[in-house]
Amino acid sequence: MILRDGGKHLTSKQRIYRTLITLLERIYFRLWCIQSISATAQYKRYTDICEVNLDMQIRKLSHHEIELIVEYLQAMLDEMASFGGHRFQNSNAGSTWLRDCIQSQINSPDHLFLGVELDAAPSQLIGILEASIAHLPPVFLPKLSLHIHAIYVVPTHRRSGVARSLIEAAFQWGRDKNCTEVDLDVLQNSPAKSLYEGLGFEAFQIEMRRKL
Repeated sequence: MILRDGGKHLTSKQRIYRTLITLLERIYFRLWCIQSISATAQYKRYTDICEVNLDMQIRKLSHHEIELIVEYLQAMLDEMASFGGHRFQNSNAGSTWLRDCIQSQINSPDHLFLGVELDAAPSQLIGILEASIAHLPPVFLPKLSLHIHAIYVVPTHRRSGVARSLIEAAFQWGRDKNCTEVDLDVLQNSPAKSLYEGLGFEAFQIEMRRKL
């Protein structure tokens, strides 16, 4: 069969071929549009995080800020309890124990207390991190590890790159201390697991327990 198209004679096979080419071009164009929209959204998310990072600074905390560190650690422990962690003894005894620990560690060269502060006046501490250098027992070959004890970001500034920036700053501190690896503990049901996995953390050992 021969069909006339635009003054030219086309066979049925040629007409089908042209139709397929047109369909493929339309599909390609739609895929390109979807990818362009996705890329724009990803770029906006990236620039949003960058803008947040430009408006804050990370610094070491001092002994003058111990009370604020205690307050944030208490808030962190309360949240951990809601995900299955141990319940914090919310009393003077519990606060005193935390305060004494921080007081003895904050000036140690092998202990790190970092804070994230907004540049806008008045300055506001929106997150903290605690880490230290861990040494293996002498029965093992020597190895320096960076252990992250605690991370806390105030709820109003979460999912904006604050925790990631704190952790990456701790990574650099650990490298400067000649650490070869970093570890942390996370509860099974903690929403922070996805953040840690995104930073390259992998499960190393599993603590198992049961009721008696």
